[in-house]
Amino acid sequence: MAVLQINSNTMPAPSVMYVIVSDIKTEERNAAGASVIDRIAAGKRRIECDWAYVSNANLVTLLSAVSGATFTVSYLDPLTNAAKTITCTVGERAVGALVYKSGTPVWGSVKMTFTER
Repeated sequence: MAVLQINSNTMPAPSVMYVIVSDIKTEERNAAGASVIDRIAAGKRRIECDWAYVSNANLVTLLSAVSGATFTVSYLDPLTNAAKTITCTVGERAVGALVYKSGTPVWGSVKMTFTER
């Protein structure tokens, strides 16, 4: 399996990838001052990816893959140690400075965060 697939298409492997498992919850205090926590959803995933030195072609591939409102992301989930596919949205897409490596233009860094719906 590829490190990262979007809509079943293999993406360039990220230089750094974090899989964040989080809960959605609300927390309030009752009249006695004790915390009351309501767990709304457990185990939602967020995937933060950084790519270093991305070619123009790979940048177009990455940005095009996340252009829809939602898309599927497949990756190796550290919690289950198995391939997992989730439906995501993307937040900001940060593209670093354009540099030249061996005379070829490449983007210094690209960062994206995929959030499970």
